[in-house]
Amino acid sequence: MVDQMAIRAFCGQTLVVACLSACQGSGSTSSASSTGSEGTAAGSSTGSSSGGMSTGGASSSASGSTGSSGGGSSTGSQTTGGTVSGSSTGGALLGSVTTIAGGGLGEGGSCLPYGVESDFEPTGIAVDSSGGILVATAELDDVENDGGLSILVPSSQGQVGSVAVGGPSSIVVSTGSEVYLVSGSTLAHLAGGAPGCGDTGSDAGVGFWAVGALAFGPDGYIYVGDTDNTLDELCNRIRKIAPDGTTTTLSGAGLPGFADGPPETAGFYDPSGIVVDDAGYVYVGDTGNNRIRKVAPDGTASTLAGGYTVGFDDGPGGPQGTATFSDPRGIALDAQGNLYVADRGNYAIRKVAPDGTTTTIAGTGQAGFMDGTLGRNGTAQFYDPVGVALGDAGEIYVADYCWLRVIRFDQ
Repeated sequence: MVDQMAIRAFCGQTLVVACLSACQGSGSTSSASSTGSEGTAAGSSTGSSSGGMSTGGASSSASGSTGSSGGGSSTGSQTTGGTVSGSSTGGALLGSVTTIAGGGLGEGGSCLPYGVESDFEPTGIAVDSSGGILVATAELDDVENDGGLSILVPSSQGQVGSVAVGGPSSIVVSTGSEVYLVSGSTLAHLAGGAPGCGDTGSDAGVGFWAVGALAFGPDGYIYVGDTDNTLDELCNRIRKIAPDGTTTTLSGAGLPGFADGPPETAGFYDPSGIVVDDAGYVYVGDTGNNRIRKVAPDGTASTLAGGYTVGFDDGPGGPQGTATFSDPRGIALDAQGNLYVADRGNYAIRKVAPDGTTTTIAGTGQAGFMDGTLGRNGTAQFYDPVGVALGDAGEIYVADYCWLRVIRFDQ
């Protein structure tokens, strides 16, 4: 049994990351299905509960409820995860979804890992340069798992909402409207404070409304999806934090809405997933707009995939394309420029090619908990996917409500 005291211990500004070794051998393959829906309607989420996530060997981000990180000066990029490539027959992906931590649904929505009552709620996920899995969790009483992973627990500053990894030892986390570096087990304040929307040097004061996602860029900056769905705050923006904590806005007019174009007029609504490629382009899970956006280094925003219509359609991307999403959250980027999206409202994991063409990796469009085969016509189901991360072997880790799931492809 996992030492619960080691997992939950924290005091002052200390955040303890408990490394869990193999406990039960094989992962759970139970199929306690559920028809309840935890996925929210478009635009209904808040930054503190979102699951934005970007991964790569040198850097990755996950938004949800944890984090850890040290060294905002890391220059690692986020695109070095293993190549995701599965064999196919007649267009069908060959591979499977399995559960490696967590359990079924209990009373009141609590989780029951292997019959032990628990509130294991992974809200973000990242993979570090050594292949270690970092799981952000809003609640944690107990967890069993079939392999080593690190659980990031809340600190005295509040619930951890996002996690990003940059380089072999750099980790950054958010708690509400603040961002911290993690050095060992110590949290060092980097940026943010009371909820607000101002940049460094502005009259409004420096702040974030609610950090929905974090990602390291190749320039050493930390990129932030700043979320707000109150309709009266100017915080729906893509922000940048310099290594010294200086905060600026890359793109976004602020009020929740949609618009492609220059940074001053670009519109976002609850950007809850973020990742940065080696060229400095930022990809955003624009949750409230049901789109995947692309932001150039100069802040110009465009639509890569998705549109006004909420749906579960594969197809071409771009502003005139037919691909649709519902509440897209965490995103990850591979070395070929493909994005992997936790499409929360569709209970699916989607793939977006560099040209915006969108396909479904796993998930049927119906909420449930079922390990199984890939594809929208496969048997695997997700209940509330909010975060994704890529492993070195091309596997995709998914933060799914009460479970940690993994998608593996047959080579």
